[in-house]
Amino acid sequence: MTEYDISGPDDLLNEILSGEPRSILGYEGEIGAAVNAAVRAALQKKAQVQHGPVQHQGAAAAPHDAKGPDPRKWRKLPCPLPQTSITTGATATITATPQRLFRARFLVATESVAGKQYIQSLTVQGENQFVSAGSIPVAAFAPTTFYNNEMQLKTCDIGGTIQMSVYNSDTITATFTGTFFGEAYID
Repeated sequence: MTEYDISGPDDLLNEILSGEPRSILGYEGEIGAAVNAAVRAALQKKAQVQHGPVQHQGAAAAPHDAKGPDPRKWRKLPCPLPQTSITTGATATITATPQRLFRARFLVATESVAGKQYIQSLTVQGENQFVSAGSIPVAAFAPTTFYNNEMQLKTCDIGGTIQMSVYNSDTITATFTGTFFGEAYID
């Protein structure tokens, strides 16, 4: 192995985390230095996502940048939706008002009449979260599809609203129940 050979991704990651990475690609000169710096920055960012903040050996933990929420304070929590009866052929607006910053990742919903309710709109603080017009069957968010319906809605501010319009296409009154699962900011 030459000084630039790295036997695998773990060796590369360990080299980056050590704070003393060699010239990873082996480029030389001013352009090579810029390329190597860009590669190191990208790999450090990837390492941070996978393994937490990169700390060089002997370095103290860096204080959090006060410009935004501390990423260490996000927790996975539920945001329940009120159980709502929807009469025949009617649309109900279902509203949740999180008391913390909240970013929904999953919706788990059930309906008393299978396949007869449709989500016509989903907004976070008035901003539509659908990428096109149309409705989505509530059945797409059944508990059995929990790991197959991941999304990332806009972060809802404290006291902001998450609203869904749900249409009942059945000939009888139906009940909608649901919960958003996501990340809440706990300070």
